[in-house]
Amino acid sequence: MARSCARAEHRGSRPLRPAALCALLARPHTSERRFPEFAIRIDPSTGERVTSTCDPAKLSNYVTDRGTPQYLTRVLFRREVLGLYTSQPSRYRIEDGRLSPLG
Repeated sequence: MARSCARAEHRGSRPLRPAALCALLARPHTSERRFPEFAIRIDPSTGERVTSTCDPAKLSNYVTDRGTPQYLTRVLFRREVLGLYTSQPSRYRIEDGRLSPLG
């Protein structure tokens, strides 16, 4: 179903006006999104790191079991991991349970 540009729609907490919505929908998406790999645990039998990704196409869900963590699986990590993001407050916003890029 094609989206209509005739009415305002919501994205996040603010409504998008029709012109902004049309500009958002019309923008070309030529670059392929890249998702980082990260360690999720240590395999107790081998001592090797087990890695995963946050790519939704590679994660399991309630319909498809891909042998990977579910896309809703919580990820816990040490506070020091946030150092990359807290050191760049002009690029990232950190809120309770959420990390967002700015701009």
